[in-house]
Amino acid sequence: MTVKLIISLFKIVYESVRYKACLLDYLLFRRRYSESTFYENDHHAKVHCFSIYLMMKFINEPYYTSQKHYRSDSFLDDMKANLKNVAIPGTGIALSFFVYFKPILWFFILFFVPFICLAGAIHQTYLDFVAETDDTTTNPIAWEDNFFAHYYKNLLTSNNWFTLWRHNSHLVTYHSYLTHSNDYDMEDKWKFLKIGKEMNIPISPYFDDIETVVCKNILIEGGMGIHFFKNAIFGGNYIIQEKLKNALWLNNLLPNNAPLSTMRIITTSVYPLSKDFPEQSIKRLIRTEEELDNQQQQQQLQSNGDILEGNSIRNSNNDLLSTNFSYCSTDDGWKIGGESHDEPPHLTSSPVKPPVTTTATSSNSLAADLHDSGSRATPRQQHFYHNNLSSEEEKEIEQYIRAETAVLRLGRMNAATDHSSILFNVNLESGEIEPGQINGHWYQLGLDKIFSTSWLPPVTNIRNHLDPPYSDVAGKFVPDMKEAIKIVTR
Repeated sequence: MTVKLIISLFKIVYESVRYKACLLDYLLFRRRYSESTFYENDHHAKVHCFSIYLMMKFINEPYYTSQKHYRSDSFLDDMKANLKNVAIPGTGIALSFFVYFKPILWFFILFFVPFICLAGAIHQTYLDFVAETDDTTTNPIAWEDNFFAHYYKNLLTSNNWFTLWRHNSHLVTYHSYLTHSNDYDMEDKWKFLKIGKEMNIPISPYFDDIETVVCKNILIEGGMGIHFFKNAIFGGNYIIQEKLKNALWLNNLLPNNAPLSTMRIITTSVYPLSKDFPEQSIKRLIRTEEELDNQQQQQQLQSNGDILEGNSIRNSNNDLLSTNFSYCSTDDGWKIGGESHDEPPHLTSSPVKPPVTTTATSSNSLAADLHDSGSRATPRQQHFYHNNLSSEEEKEIEQYIRAETAVLRLGRMNAATDHSSILFNVNLESGEIEPGQINGHWYQLGLDKIFSTSWLPPVTNIRNHLDPPYSDVAGKFVPDMKEAIKIVTR
């Protein structure tokens, strides 16, 4: 055993202890992100640990467990639903198994995750050792040094799709809890289609003149082979659509019997956070919600003998952000009439008399434990989708919206949907398709998959489709890429 390897082992033990201490520091002492002293020199690791803490917070604290998740009855139910077909590669065990009982989840986070990360580091180090043995260059891979580096990355700075997906889920869940934004209604596919149609956004067409569809098996008798699907437009639970087909240019990249394949473009908007967000736009966007909130607040305050006074919220530059705010977030927490609160008060059951004027302060940390994100949120956040802006106003808003990344999901042969696909990045400027990768090894369930599933992506830097006729993909161009970006940034 070399000295370098011994040093790596000591560093792994130290980092494992620090990882647990960081999580317990958040959980036991209710630290905010800005207050934690762990991983101050590694922003990625600090965010990673804070994200895990948020997950534990959502399922342990009564304050959050009593809140309805934006697409499930609770965050725990959402985890059970979304993790039942996902397994850490090589384990074969659905991750939903670990979230049914809190003690098991605690054990999983504090002990099983570090163990899996260590096993992954050993595997990756072995591959480095083999590469060094076969390397005839003058600069072989220093596999002893990489042992700790692999462990640290697996545990704290992993950038695989699963880790990033969970970070996103935790952040979005926290934002929805803080704001109660009705914009999360767009997770409802039916509401999304209706609003999209109203706004003249290209959507997948649906039948609006058929109330119920009957599907019969050609052989099964006795009333067991017949199924009824009531259309959502008539109050049912199903969106009835004709199956869409891939475009001709897309078919040239796909194998036979491929599913409908899609391109996903991720966008960001900072318009509501900008200095140019005008008071009149706020009033127009929140009118419906403001009227509803006023009615609810008046009823609550009248029942408590309080008087609802006009109030407003301004930023540190004294710019008016919105009206009818009853709270704000600061670096010290939530402020209500000079009183401090650990949690946003609009999510509590007891009404709080609003101050006449409230001032919001800013922070350079991660939104001061993400609480600053609520400083522009009304007790029921407004809808930001609307269809009554002038062309000049639309152009003003569009300058704050930009496409960040695009991925083309080319479905696998005989798959039902493109959830089984090869993922290719697409250049936003030129539309050129770049080399891709796969994540199917995360969906291998069953004990028989322990020895047959690759721990790492089995292939990377993919330039051709993996199914016959193995069409060339990388280097091709997505037609009308600028038009696609224009649609999602309007």
